[in-house]
Amino acid sequence: MNVGKIVFAQIMQFIPRRDFNDIVAKYRGNYRVRNLTCHDQLQVMCLAQYADKNSLRDIEASLNALAVTHKLYHCGISYAVPRNTLAKANELRDWHIYAELGQVLIKKVRPLYAKDSFRLDIDNMVYAFDSSTISLCLKLCPWAKFRKKKGGIKLEAAAKLPPKTGSSSKSLTICNLRSSLMRIKAEFSIFYPNFLGGNKCLLTVFVKKYFGSSLIKLHTQLDLRGNLPVFVLLTKASVHDVNALDEICVEMGAIYLIDKGYVDFNRLFNVIHKNGAFFVTRAKDNMQYEIVKSMPVDKQTGVISDEIVRLTKKNSKQKYPEEFRMVVYEDFATGNLYRFITNHLGYDALTIAELYRERWNVELFFKWIKQHLHIKSFYGTSENAVYTQIWIAVCAFLLLAIAKKHMHIEEPSLYMISQTIGTMLFERIPIPELFNKPIINVPKDDGQLDLFRDLKS
Repeated sequence: MNVGKIVFAQIMQFIPRRDFNDIVAKYRGNYRVRNLTCHDQLQVMCLAQYADKNSLRDIEASLNALAVTHKLYHCGISYAVPRNTLAKANELRDWHIYAELGQVLIKKVRPLYAKDSFRLDIDNMVYAFDSSTISLCLKLCPWAKFRKKKGGIKLEAAAKLPPKTGSSSKSLTICNLRSSLMRIKAEFSIFYPNFLGGNKCLLTVFVKKYFGSSLIKLHTQLDLRGNLPVFVLLTKASVHDVNALDEICVEMGAIYLIDKGYVDFNRLFNVIHKNGAFFVTRAKDNMQYEIVKSMPVDKQTGVISDEIVRLTKKNSKQKYPEEFRMVVYEDFATGNLYRFITNHLGYDALTIAELYRERWNVELFFKWIKQHLHIKSFYGTSENAVYTQIWIAVCAFLLLAIAKKHMHIEEPSLYMISQTIGTMLFERIPIPELFNKPIINVPKDDGQLDLFRDLKS
């Protein structure tokens, strides 16, 4: 099937063209377009993600090089797109096209990983829900303004010593020193050993304020059977995390692992508990409650207590009127105590603590998609361009996940696959041959010189 195709074309063949064409027609993405269609834009942007391209100029240079070597056609790209044309398409073409394509890919990839094993012996579907901030430049992206107060300071320091007899005054200026006043004094003491005397010099510090910061949030619901995103929501950073819970589609019987920042008893009760689902999260320090029932625990496992509690504060009690469970767990490695709250009464206390430990996988997903897919250095500055790049990065991740299952690549992780494919994008070799290579046993030659024979013995 893949004989003669380059590696990049083998990955992009999993794009559902019929569904994608319907989405493009829905948003009129190709209206009055001559050359750069939505499919060409998707191909170019995915190529930039896999090939580690940091700028539009870098993308343009790569496309021109591929055109010279006659490999551009085999990538599925019609022509070498100029960077101005690509920038204009990212600025003006509706980002919802690629957001809906991402939802289509999510529906296609989930059945492929549904039978994957989970570390814990649990039959329920387990989801981790969290958000991650993506920093932008406030000057270039004022639409994502987050803070109104100062976001940082820059210290400019100058020291002036009184003139000695027969000598002129000396001055020293240190610019862009991002440190404390003690560090400033240490820097000056290198040039003036008597600076720390205190009376012989005058220190002047100028503080330059930078008002505001620019951020957006990436809310993600991760299916822990395969560590795949099943829900992605992009908002401005000013939107509180708990508001994202209103957008998810809660599955009956599923377990949702959420951070302490999502603790809102009104949403925990009405969005999750009433829909027959379960939550596991950490209790806030100011939670007021009373103990209804205490259950026996084995403290050697790290579980300090397992109790049924009821909220006592008036407002909280109205938001969550029923009882729930609180498990106190001690991490022997660090000595830290954790208070977990859940509405699941079936699993033992240690399983509840281990479940919350699995929430760390969503943090690893954020780390992976930020470091190995380009959503830090953006090709455009408008809201549409930023959202387009993020959603295409998610689509590129999902295409790798689909290719991994369809091509029966079992051993390497998605990270290793992306690293290998990034260096072999334009090679004519089936992707499974890059990973599923047979192990060749080389017989040992006893006549060879062993330099470390004495060390081994």
